[in-house]
Amino acid sequence: MERFSIDIDDKKCTVITRIEAIPRDTYDIAVLTISPLLLSDSPCTFFVRKTIKEFIEKFKETNSSAKTVIYGSFNSIPTGDASIATNLQRYFNYAFFYNDYDVEVYRQLVSSHAKPLPCGVVTPGVDTKLYSPRSLERRGERFTLLSVVRNVVEKNPAGLIAAAKRAEEAYGIPLKLVLLTEKCSPPPVVFDLEMLARSISFANVEFIEEFVPEDRMPEIYRGADVYISLSSAEGLCMPMLEAQACGVPVIAHALPAIKAIYGDSVAYVESEGVIYLPPGPAPLASVRRATEVISELYRDESLRAELSSRGLENAKRYDWDERVGPKLEEALRRAAAS
Repeated sequence: MERFSIDIDDKKCTVITRIEAIPRDTYDIAVLTISPLLLSDSPCTFFVRKTIKEFIEKFKETNSSAKTVIYGSFNSIPTGDASIATNLQRYFNYAFFYNDYDVEVYRQLVSSHAKPLPCGVVTPGVDTKLYSPRSLERRGERFTLLSVVRNVVEKNPAGLIAAAKRAEEAYGIPLKLVLLTEKCSPPPVVFDLEMLARSISFANVEFIEEFVPEDRMPEIYRGADVYISLSSAEGLCMPMLEAQACGVPVIAHALPAIKAIYGDSVAYVESEGVIYLPPGPAPLASVRRATEVISELYRDESLRAELSSRGLENAKRYDWDERVGPKLEEALRRAAAS
């Protein structure tokens, strides 16, 4: 299949699966939902950048009057790579970012030889009809931490497992860690999380590795006492927003993009050191502090209730139907008509 259509609300959109499948004079706008970091001239991004370049050139060739938009995030990774700004200007007419931090990073990247693109903030939204709250009462004998995490280094699954094990040992918490994981590729390219847990003798961890349909995700969130993310690279972390819409308190690494979206609605874990990723150095969450925060939420029911309430209010700010969908639609309409 080369092209197929999907309905989004009452609009029909086309998903292109092959560059050769772009028809002539069909579109008003093309939106690429990718991180601007992939436009770096770094050798690490060569093949992705090449594919983007080929797509944009083919799209412009067959739809010369249509606009191109990038919609993504710098994922809280500081960068001084001016080639990103140059390539954004080369390939796109508009840039929509997830948060104010992304806009600030972009403005710092723009130099005299890279004309700034018109840009704005449209934070992705959550379906608050599907993801709805539940009672804060304990769901079982064990205090359950949940995380949706890929088994790659930038998502820091090792830090999650270490923090849970340390909380169990240091504070005597009857704890259970549930990891909904996606096996991106086999070890040693990425972590074998089960082996990692066994290596530190942490038995109270459950792995959910099969595909979970979205209509089942709310019950998984509601089965947790706390949602936790210690990722080093995030522009939004949609599972955190979904957890908040389900009334689940959230612990998060204090990344700049996360703080821009979540404000005071989560319990933050500060950074301690850095991790070196292909786009550049990224902050590493403190396992010591994560352990302390887990303990604080375990022992303080009123704090969990407060974070649940703040989280519900924050999720409403990014409700898809009421807030985000209309804002994104209007932004795309203005871009296409300009």
